Amino acid sequence: MQFASIWVFTLGLPWELGAAFTLARFVDGDPASNTLSWRWVAGLHTAGKAYLSDADRIAKMTGGRFAPKGLARQAILPADSIAVPQASPPRAARTPDPAAPGLLLLGCEDLSLETLPALQSLHVQAIATLPGTSAADQIALEDGLARACHHWPQALPLGPLTPAALDRAAAEGCRQIITAFAPVGPLADRLALLRPAALAAGLPLTEMLRTWDARVWPHCRKGFFALKERIPALLAPGLPL
Repeated sequence: MQFASIWVFTLGLPWELGAAFTLARFVDGDPASNTLSWRWVAGLHTAGKAYLSDADRIAKMTGGRFAPKGLARQAILPADSIAVPQASPPRAARTPDPAAPGLLLLGCEDLSLETLPALQSLHVQAIATLPGTSAADQIALEDGLARACHHWPQALPLGPLTPAALDRAAAEGCRQIITAFAPVGPLADRLALLRPAALAAGLPLTEMLRTWDARVWPHCRKGFFALKERIPALLAPGLPL
């Protein structure tokens, strides 16, 4: 937050450039958290609120290692804060066909598909990964692939998804691709590009929407505290996860 505030308000640099800079360098960067945190600091996520860096707090948090001078004293919001877009619901997910054997596709944004109760009744014929963009991504993907293969030992591991892997999956009897629902972001963009090629191979792309996402997202309208008030009811005993 301190770094982002100095970037936006003291240096006057575009928040988008800063968000891209940090996401490219975080080992465990999350696209949604990174983007929305930058927007929150810049005053674009919660209308009228911004975060100004504080030299005393920085000095305290770093044990006196950093004590910056000349920090901005006023948050001049970026021009695009004037028109805040209206909230819109997530796009509809295309649910898998329970009768069709599927190719399970793992992406970096959700590597625990074996934990989904709704997936247990589906026929997973093969498993592949959507290649990551960093060494850290590849380590995470290999771990997720190992867990998925352990959970579905009968499934054919295909490794990274390539045109040849798509053809192999179709030859092995797969009739659909099953992956985690990604409403927006880098993974959603990559899946959108994959969709036509998958359909041409006879493997329509389907998505698993997690129950807790469907339950929580309607309450994610502004900030965190409004959602926090709903958490006890959202976690009430007996509700499916």
